[in-house]
Amino acid sequence: MQIRGNALLLQQAKACTKSDSVENATFSGRFANSIYLGTAGNVTFVLEDGVTTLLLSAMLAGMWHSVMPFKRVNSTGTAPTDIVVGLTFQG
Repeated sequence: MQIRGNALLLQQAKACTKSDSVENATFSGRFANSIYLGTAGNVTFVLEDGVTTLLLSAMLAGMWHSVMPFKRVNSTGTAPTDIVVGLTFQG
């Protein structure tokens, strides 16, 4: 018997230091699409086009969040600490 679901499986992950200029969410040319937060709060992302920003408010701590592909977690507008970015695929 095989059980399948819509789980997102983590393929790669790394610690992320917030920055307003350095791409901090890429994996060998691929963009992160998930984020883990050590503390709760607002997070501002720069999406894969390098221009569009996305603010997600009141993100919860202690869990992985799926997000559209992003290349950077901005320092400005991002309150949480202990950030990990990840690359996931659907399993």
